[in-house]
Formats: sequence, C-alpha cells, structure tokens
Amino acid sequence: MPFVENGGFFLPTTRECRIGDPVLVMIKRGETGESLGVPGKVVWITPSGAERNRVQGVGVQFDKKCGQVRDWIE
Repeated sequence: MPFVENGGFFLPTTRECRIGDPVLVMIKRGETGESLGVPGKVVWITPSGAERNRVQGVGVQFDKKCGQVRDWIE
C-alpha cells in the first residue's frame, strides 16, 4: 500500500480500533524465538463481514523510529 511509510503489516484482530490509534505489537520471530515490541499506528481497518471473506483486522504502520524493524522481520 503506497500510503504506508516505514513499513507495516496486517494484524488479524477482533479488537475495536480506529484509524490513527497508537498500538504496541509484540512480534516473535519463529526461527530464533526473539521478541520485539513494535510501536505503530492503525492506518486501515478490515471490519467483520468484509467483502470476499477478508479476515477482520487492522493495518499497522511502523513508527518512524522503527527503521530497522522491517529488516528484522524480513
């Protein structure tokens, strides 16, 4: 998505969120078990019952301070 700066990801959730809400997501890397807290904000929402059976959740954009997070995840 071109409007997502600094990287981001989709987070399946049933939690109520609004665009712009700050979030802190804990990510655990499978191969090493290493965890990282990633601050960001909600930039889009896929509601329950969305078209084409899309999974309910939110798009999270990484905080500007998290420039290395994308590399860590990839």
